Parts: sequence; structure tokens; C-alpha cells
Amino acid sequence: MIRFGKLLQLMVLILICGTAWANSISITVGNPNFATPTVACGLGYAYQQSGGCGASYPQQDFNGTSGVDWTFGAGGDGLTGPSTNFNPPSFGSSGFSQAAFLQGDAASVSQLLTGPAGIWTVSFYLGSRYGNGCCDGNQTVEVLLNGQNVGTYSLLNFTPFTLETTLPLALGAGSYMLEFEGTAAGDHTAFVSGVTASDQVPEPVSFGLLGAGLIGLGLLRRRAA
Repeated sequence: MIRFGKLLQLMVLILICGTAWANSISITVGNPNFATPTVACGLGYAYQQSGGCGASYPQQDFNGTSGVDWTFGAGGDGLTGPSTNFNPPSFGSSGFSQAAFLQGDAASVSQLLTGPAGIWTVSFYLGSRYGNGCCDGNQTVEVLLNGQNVGTYSLLNFTPFTLETTLPLALGAGSYMLEFEGTAAGDHTAFVSGVTASDQVPEPVSFGLLGAGLIGLGLLRRRAA
């Protein structure tokens, strides 16, 4: 009887842990691959500014373009394609043809995400510049969600695009700001693209099973007493 009781208790605990947060849904991320707009300057990359391609360095007003969905900060940020003077990692078969770059400690890109209550996580591809000397990939990127740090990534030079996932964060239903921010001062650049977000929400049936499990535990304790 004691062995059976312990077995039943273990099964109840597994039931509680396995079913309470079982339903994962996608949270819409606008322009997740930074495909809009196409970089217009011939070098294949441009900073977020309004100076145009004829300036001392390529500039394009991404924030003023429909469909971008991201907001670029006031620092060294913008968009690049593959094999540009910025020397991004190989895009390979990643599924994206452009990436946002974060150069220096004032660079950022952000977007407002909307979803239901649950446990939110964000996944994305992150890589660093392939360069040496003055211009390298020794950048640190912080990911903020609802103003809270859900991931800090310290990159070294020549880091290939790698799929990363943030720490889970419990949030109520609503809209929350997602931000990627460079924090290393100087000419240090990281690249981000392929952003997705998901939310694990409780299934109604799970709470019924959870209640049954708690009742079962209560009966076991009563018998033990």
C-alpha cells in the first residue's frame, strides 16, 4: 500500500508539472526577417538616417517607411544584406536576406508585441562582424522585454549566426516592448534577424486536471495521517 501510494503521488506530480502550461502559441512579430524595406544604397547597407546614399556613408530613413514595424534608435543601427562592407556572417540557409546591425553602445531596434497572458519567450538569430582592428564583432547585445532583461549575449569576433532564445518571462495579456540593444562602446557590431516570439498559455482542461491532482495529493496525505 505504501509503494502504491508513493507511485500515485509521483504520477500526480508529473500530471501537474506536465499539463499546467502545455499550449504554446505564436505571437506575431512584424517584419521578422527585416526584409522591408530593401536597402536602396548600392553598397547593400545603410544607417538609419535621412541623408541618402550620396552622403559620406549610406543612409536611409527606415523609421519613416511603411511596413518596417521596427523602430531604429538614434545610434549606429540600420540594415545590411549579405557580403557587404560590414562583413556580416554568412546568411546561408537561414531564411533571411537582410539583418539589422547594432554598432556601438547607442544602437537599438525595438517593436511592440501583443499577446495573451502566459510565459513569453523570444527567439532570433544573432551573429557578429567578421573584422579585426578598429572594426570588429566584439559586441554585447541585451534583449529587453517589458523593460526587463531577458538575455545578455557577449559576442566575439567572427561569431556565425546562431539561434538564441530568451529567458521565459511571465506576462499578463497586453502589449510589451521588445528591444535589442548594443552595449559595447566603440566600433563593435552585431547582427540580428529571424525574430519569432511564442507564449505558453494554460489550457482550460489542464486546470481541471491540476485540481484533480491536488485533491489526490490531499487524500494521500489524509490517509498517511
